[in-house]
Amino acid sequence: MIEWGNKEITISRQCKFLGISRSTAYYKLVPPGEEEIKIKNAIGRIYTVHPCYDCRRIQSQLLDRYDICIGRKKVRRYMREIGIDAIYPRINLSKKSKQNYRYSYLLRNVQIMHKNQAWDIDLTYIGVKRLDVSCSNNRLIFEVCSRLRIIKYIACKFHSRSSKESLYQVCVPEIINRLYSSSQRKRYQN
Repeated sequence: MIEWGNKEITISRQCKFLGISRSTAYYKLVPPGEEEIKIKNAIGRIYTVHPCYDCRRIQSQLLDRYDICIGRKKVRRYMREIGIDAIYPRINLSKKSKQNYRYSYLLRNVQIMHKNQAWDIDLTYIGVKRLDVSCSNNRLIFEVCSRLRIIKYIACKFHSRSSKESLYQVCVPEIINRLYSSSQRKRYQN
């Protein structure tokens, strides 16, 4: 970058062309001493055992375990140089992940004009045991146009048809929509 032996262009002019200060050009990197390496190794050992410790707790551990007395700011600087940071809850923890994508309501802009055009299915969980039959899903199916309850179907794990089979026994709708919230569920209750 900088040509030290160049007689035509001075060092200050070369630094000006590169956009750096002259002190940066003259600076020679000082290798870390034995004491600094010893402290960084101790910080690394403490961090591997307790990754949630911040610079204050690592400072107290250095004093207790290794009898190393240094300030909090120096511990923080060494942690930054090593590239470690305490593990703790950060902000924006409630952001939705792409796996839990919420799909929009599909019937928002659809006009429902006749019966059996669209059905809403409300899925709720019930835990009922009757004899040797264990029931797990309670499905309420509503016809959207007339707002009538069509089926109250309980799918049982033991000797039962699939819910799709029993759904199509009644009638075949054009659209089957699933309700999400309890506020939507209240609109269809008779």
